[in-house]
Amino acid sequence: MRLKDKILKTVISFVLLFCFLIISYVYVTDSAHFFVIVNQIFGLTAFVIYLVKGKMKVSWLVPTVLLMSSVLVSSILISRSPFGFGNIVNVVSASGIAILVLRNRLYMNIILIWFFLVTGYYFWLILQGVHPDLAHSTNNSRNSISVHMLFVTSTIYILYYLNRMNFPWWPAFLFLVISLWAIGRGGILTSSILFFSFFYIRLKYVFKRRRIWSLILLGLPVFLFIGNNVVVFFNDIVELERTVNDALSRTELTSSRNEILVDYFEKSTLIDFIIGQDLYKGVMWHEWGANTHNSFVSLNAYAGLFGFVGFFYWIYVNIGLFRLNFILGILMFIVFIRLMTEYVVWFSVFDYLPFLFIYLYAEMKDKMKMDVKPGGI
Repeated sequence: MRLKDKILKTVISFVLLFCFLIISYVYVTDSAHFFVIVNQIFGLTAFVIYLVKGKMKVSWLVPTVLLMSSVLVSSILISRSPFGFGNIVNVVSASGIAILVLRNRLYMNIILIWFFLVTGYYFWLILQGVHPDLAHSTNNSRNSISVHMLFVTSTIYILYYLNRMNFPWWPAFLFLVISLWAIGRGGILTSSILFFSFFYIRLKYVFKRRRIWSLILLGLPVFLFIGNNVVVFFNDIVELERTVNDALSRTELTSSRNEILVDYFEKSTLIDFIIGQDLYKGVMWHEWGANTHNSFVSLNAYAGLFGFVGFFYWIYVNIGLFRLNFILGILMFIVFIRLMTEYVVWFSVFDYLPFLFIYLYAEMKDKMKMDVKPGGI
């Protein structure tokens, strides 16, 4: 690699690191609107540069333009002020960040600083004995902790894939440990699925090598030793009994999520589903503070019919990604689980990740077509 290319790669890696750190800082503190604007300008600039240079693929541009158009039309029809401008800017910015990640092989040692700072922050809180509800500036932040870790971990694994490096297991393990501390059941479920997917892959590999019984005989004592020490750690540091009891007793949140969905679908008209609606009016505001606890429901509210299109398109892409790469498919699936229980993307700080999954799938499909030789079976 030429010196010029190395310098450019280093600069882009540090710029994206700064961008990711801003995203995490804004998410944890729920403030810093100046930094949000800085990130949006950065994403917008990247989008415009790729568009002007003719490096914007149609498969990337079409979903972005459709979402922008849907938000604009919905905002005009329901008089959403100021015509959804902020949401449209966020869509373009998130798309620009996703394209920049996809188009550049970044230095993993630089980007991993983000992952270690985020996990280091949470482990520092664990050692300080801080309750997970107090980890972020907003109250009851336990769910946002695992969401934060999910998006950081997913981004890191996508970058490993783009750099043609093997997926390491330890980011998934740290994600699981922090999710266990954070109590939230969605985080424990998604982090467990990801971690044990690595175990499944390794077991499948060993099985093909006909060494599975050797693995069990050698690995069982190690597993028991590690498991015992993990239990001791949680009992001493994060109160395992409190974590389990708290997680099992939290039925009211699940109940309220169901009530929100029932209220939304029962009290919305056909026109609402087609053109969208203002969440800051009516029952969604007075009863639930405009929080649908479902990213696709919120997408329907802000973009109308496109919300349903986005839901089914996500499933289509996820199935396709499973066929191309199992771990990437698992990552998109567990993100989907959180999108169905939390309003965390579409007009938020982590919006780049859905675009990254969709664009990555399009890129992988294009590469497969190019690899097919004429005249083959």
